Amino acid sequence: MNKNGFTPLEKKMQNVDVMQGFWHGRSGWTLRTTRTRRSLAGFTLIEIMLVVIILGVLAAMVVPRLSGRSEEARKSIAKTDIESNIPLALDLYEVDTGSFPETLDDLREEPADAQNWKGPYLKKKPVDPWGRAYVYQSPGEHNTGSFDLYSLGKDGVEGGDDDIVNWDE
Repeated sequence: MNKNGFTPLEKKMQNVDVMQGFWHGRSGWTLRTTRTRRSLAGFTLIEIMLVVIILGVLAAMVVPRLSGRSEEARKSIAKTDIESNIPLALDLYEVDTGSFPETLDDLREEPADAQNWKGPYLKKKPVDPWGRAYVYQSPGEHNTGSFDLYSLGKDGVEGGDDDIVNWDE
């Protein structure tokens, strides 16, 4: 005990807001371990089931909105490849060699007849999001001054509505 009548532990406990969890017995301050105190420590089955139901409702609202997005993403990737990624490599090849390559493979490996080739212009073979090679033609039928570049789309058949092309239709 000190001047104000408290032991050092009691003085510390006055400054801490956990006094309610302790009680003073014969041997000093002890943590209260009653049945009611233990039952408040976990979640009930009803609380867990409510959380699962709420998560299920949220998932039911979100999943249908995302289901059609994967095909849109594939189309967007193919369009970006056709409008900017591959044409940039083709333009660099044309600046270095003076003409467009005969095939897209010439962007990765130096052709035997190429002069001033400073590639590789692409790191890997360009394939569309459906796993098929892009169709390339130089000179192009639709872009007579340069090249035609397109993907056959999801169905893999030329001329469908899902083809992604680099010319105005």
